[in-house]
Amino acid sequence: MNGGRNRSRRLVVGGVALVASLGAAALCLVRSGSDHDTAATAREHAASVRIVELRAALRRVHLAEVDELMLELLGVDDHAAVITARTDREQTRASAEAELRAMAADTGTNAFEAGGLLSMMHDDGVTDGAVLPLTLFDAGRALAKDGRPLEGALPLEVAQLYDVMRLDSVGHQILNDALDAAYVLQQPSPTELLVDYVAESGPYLADDGGYLGPDAEQPFVDSYVWYPTTPTPDPLFGQLSAIVATSGLWAYDQWIVSWQDGAPDPAPMTLREVLAVARDVDARGRSMIDSALAEARSAYESAAEDASDGSTELLAAAIALFAVAGVLALAGGWLIIGRIRRSHRLVSTDRLTGAGNRHHLAVRTAKLLADPAFLHHLVAVIDMDRFKLINDTWGHSAGDIVLVEVATRVREVLDATCRSSPGLDGTVVRLGGDEFLLSLHGRGPIDRADVERRLDVIRHSTVTVREDEPILLAFSIGIATAVGPAELTEMLDTADLATYEDKSSRAHLFADRREAAHAGEAPEAGSLADPPDPQPCEGRSN
Repeated sequence: MNGGRNRSRRLVVGGVALVASLGAAALCLVRSGSDHDTAATAREHAASVRIVELRAALRRVHLAEVDELMLELLGVDDHAAVITARTDREQTRASAEAELRAMAADTGTNAFEAGGLLSMMHDDGVTDGAVLPLTLFDAGRALAKDGRPLEGALPLEVAQLYDVMRLDSVGHQILNDALDAAYVLQQPSPTELLVDYVAESGPYLADDGGYLGPDAEQPFVDSYVWYPTTPTPDPLFGQLSAIVATSGLWAYDQWIVSWQDGAPDPAPMTLREVLAVARDVDARGRSMIDSALAEARSAYESAAEDASDGSTELLAAAIALFAVAGVLALAGGWLIIGRIRRSHRLVSTDRLTGAGNRHHLAVRTAKLLADPAFLHHLVAVIDMDRFKLINDTWGHSAGDIVLVEVATRVREVLDATCRSSPGLDGTVVRLGGDEFLLSLHGRGPIDRADVERRLDVIRHSTVTVREDEPILLAFSIGIATAVGPAELTEMLDTADLATYEDKSSRAHLFADRREAAHAGEAPEAGSLADPPDPQPCEGRSN
């Protein structure tokens, strides 16, 4: 009887230990998942701050090159300073493009913002070498302020930093006006590169000159440099305002404003004095802004690392507790661990469109290309035409609808092609931003012409986002084919090159349509040949 009691007691103790171990393991798993999500959010916020840093760097180098071109014309700086500024701009753009491309390949708010900036850089007309100063000025301003995430998409502290970041070039903006004034007063003979730019100097000063507000003690209030998007500004706002208020730039800016009332009085500062003050003001402001951005990014990165470490430690503890639970618990524990592992894998599906993502591309598409069972391969890269215009004209929600519709219809092409040719396999992947990939893999030849025809039908179709507002699903297509096992990178490079060629030819077609539209021919519905301007055209002072 005592033996039975002991066995019962051991069973009870073992059962309690089993339940306790499983309960503790489950708690560790929940906390591990929570820490994993916290780490992902912190990494997303760190990337948001990095984009703000890239925007600041891009605006600075574009504006600096414009100023150096004018300083050379006016005999203040030499051509070597222009070459230095141009080299800085080329290197900064190349570095920023590489970072943005990596961000755009991911998912989420940062991916959309990075993709939009890449699209702007592709279309802004700024190339290596000499560039028209009007093009440089407009490109720098757009890269600093356009394509922001929707309100509420960023944490408050990041949005506040974004706002004050745009105050990092106040000195150079006022210097830009000073250079216009010096040109009008001195009338030096401009180089061919500056002819169009200086032609606007006089009219600009007479109509729009001046950047700061009317209050000398609060120069950013009612100004052309402060565009707050948050209820309260970052504490840096007051410090930056004080730097400008005590610099003498406000008085000079008011002198620029006086040009709108006719011939101005003598300037309160010489051009060289304005240059020195502007550089000092911007150096001090940029030091404060850059430090704040770097500290914010570092804090988010540290939080992500800490949360990731905590998630790993809790996961290890959960595994140990499952082992303690015994043979029966171990069997169930392996099932749970399997789910844990799956939950920690990279998700293979793009959350917006339902297509595969970059992870899917690496583990699925690359595998099919390397599979010797498939002798024939076709990879089509699909790059949306003028997608930024859709976002700017109809809003980002409309852009999302267009992306979802393109992904859906490309998947239909995949399904229809596979049904018509048994033995085919394939993938549909969102490469990032507004770019997709369709791959087909067959044991026999693939009908390329049929695939091109099906895709061409899609890009000549429309989707209606609001009543009576159809949007053309226009995109460029690049196709690469191979026989036998193929490398994913080589196929993508070939298809990308074909896409650029197709986009170039479509750009010429678009130009012809605009000429037809300006000649009085109505564009086709949804063609976006002459879309509504989302906001009034801004002058250089805004």
